[in-house]
Amino acid sequence: MRIIIKGHIPGKKNLYLRSKNGRMFKNASLQAEIDAITRQILMQTGNIQPLVHPTIRAHFVCSDARSDIDNKWTTVQDCLVAAQVIENDNLNHLSGPITISGTVERGTEFTTIEIEETKP
Repeated sequence: MRIIIKGHIPGKKNLYLRSKNGRMFKNASLQAEIDAITRQILMQTGNIQPLVHPTIRAHFVCSDARSDIDNKWTTVQDCLVAAQVIENDNLNHLSGPITISGTVERGTEFTTIEIEETKP
């Protein structure tokens, strides 16, 4: 299965805010970006059975070299779970191999994800 996510992917780990009582939360604009990514994934995958032990290759095309692709991967991984493409992102379900790569193309941002079920 091949999924293409158009546009910027936020690195959500760096964008959490701290409330007055010290708890961490996502602001509404960050949540809206994450929801939009999940919708893009759902539009391309439809109603599928979640994959349990997939092999994943993710390639991020970023508009600048400062992008933090491991933070972007965390966001994508959570969106894949929310879209029920993968069953869970814990080690029992996402044991790899997982390949993450990136390139810089000024003025362009998109991500290509290739997923295959791996037999346990």
